[in-house]
Amino acid sequence: HVVTNVSRKHFVHAAGAAAASLGLTPTRAFAQPAPALTTATVGVFPSPDMGTLLYAQSQHAFEKAGIDLQLQNTGNGGATLAAAVGGSVQFGYANTYTLVQAFQRGIPLRLVAPGALYSSKTPTIKLLVAADSTIKTGKDLIGKTIGTTLVNDITGLSLVAWLAREGVDEANVHFFESAPNLMIAALQSHRVDAILAFDPFLTAALAAGARPLANPFDAIGDNFMAAAWFAVTPWVTEHRAVARNFASVLSRTSSYVNGHYLET
Repeated sequence: HVVTNVSRKHFVHAAGAAAASLGLTPTRAFAQPAPALTTATVGVFPSPDMGTLLYAQSQHAFEKAGIDLQLQNTGNGGATLAAAVGGSVQFGYANTYTLVQAFQRGIPLRLVAPGALYSSKTPTIKLLVAADSTIKTGKDLIGKTIGTTLVNDITGLSLVAWLAREGVDEANVHFFESAPNLMIAALQSHRVDAILAFDPFLTAALAAGARPLANPFDAIGDNFMAAAWFAVTPWVTEHRAVARNFASVLSRTSSYVNGHYLET
């Protein structure tokens, strides 16, 4: 994401321009039957990655594309995947490692649209320790506990990869799974020795005094697509136009959201 500081006047002007580019500005309309909308449910959870989707919905962009998009809180990418397979959501968002694992196990998935791109130049996920912690290196974590949202997803993979790069066997470190909004308190109370945090929780943890220790995602790569929007193959086969329109809306909206990260 490119973060810029803009005035309210400039932001309102840019928002209007973006709305116009999405075809959202008022136009003279003639009475005619409203086109039928296809209802589709998308799994969402607390993450800045939802910014593009939520902004597009606030601008009625999906409705304009013929989609009555419903939101369902699924908690995380793994739960979203399960919901998609079960049929309760049609579109989901998950990290690419989770999607690769599911595909290898025979779950029929199709990537619908790209998601977050990780860049080591502007890391949006960090390994943090408490302000009074004596931990300074990976080896200092031997015998310690690291809090993370999930162990068997891309966050767990990044931790294992980073520990290996630091010369630490993952078997000598304890992992504690927790909801991201609870990990700051766990770190402050020393129930865990480190946490892997992403925004908006990363910013909150740093503001509360947590100290960055490392960028574990760098152990995977300098630049890679960390997550993607997906759907199960049978549904996409029957609703190709809906899937294309969903992706098109995200593509058109993302350029604006990426340029106005803080505001959106």
